[in-house]
Amino acid sequence: MTIRPELIEAFKNKRAAVFVGAGASMAAGLPSWSGLLSELVKKAEETPGVSPDWVKEYAALAKEPSKNLVLASALKDDLAHTFSKFIEHRFGNDTLEPTAIHRALVDLPAQFFITTNYDQLLERAYAEKFSGKKSLSTFTFRQVGQAASCLFRNKPFVLHVHGDATTEPDRVVLTEKDYRLLIHNEAGFQSLLQTLLTTFTLVLVGTSLNDMDIRLLLGFIHSSFHGKTPTHY
Repeated sequence: MTIRPELIEAFKNKRAAVFVGAGASMAAGLPSWSGLLSELVKKAEETPGVSPDWVKEYAALAKEPSKNLVLASALKDDLAHTFSKFIEHRFGNDTLEPTAIHRALVDLPAQFFITTNYDQLLERAYAEKFSGKKSLSTFTFRQVGQAASCLFRNKPFVLHVHGDATTEPDRVVLTEKDYRLLIHNEAGFQSLLQTLLTTFTLVLVGTSLNDMDIRLLLGFIHSSFHGKTPTHY
């Protein structure tokens, strides 16, 4: 595989970072976004108080990708507290091990990592690399001030743009309402995201430019800056 000279130069100049999607964690046994919805449908089937008729409706919606956001919203509302407990157990499980992908990523001279994943496998891979003597600072969209401080000090960090199952399982981003609130109501997050995506070259791993979450994020930046951003790979 040939690596573009511009990308090599970006890493040399400390102007490159990595965007990590669900595909990177699937080898560790974690689901894709659609896979997560299927697991939540099964959880709804096992949860007392959830109508069997609604479970059948959820199962039908799960087969229609265009209805995934509708399904996500319904499941999150119907499962209520069970939802956050499931997210914490599924993605914050201490037994999860980093994959070869995570280990390769933390070997890159990236300034930071942005991830839509709820897990902390990147952080575990980094700690493993340094035998626990160093750690990656971890932030969610609610901690943009701390993330900006790390950026200013050239200290590597992970920004969990959809939340962290370990620290705030009840605040993860899953539904269309969650996405819209994140993009349009979190002013600090908007400002930080603009800085990161308009001044650094991103390498996308485990995701694609066709994924809904990537389209929403990059679409917001494109509309704000009319496409005048670095090339992302």
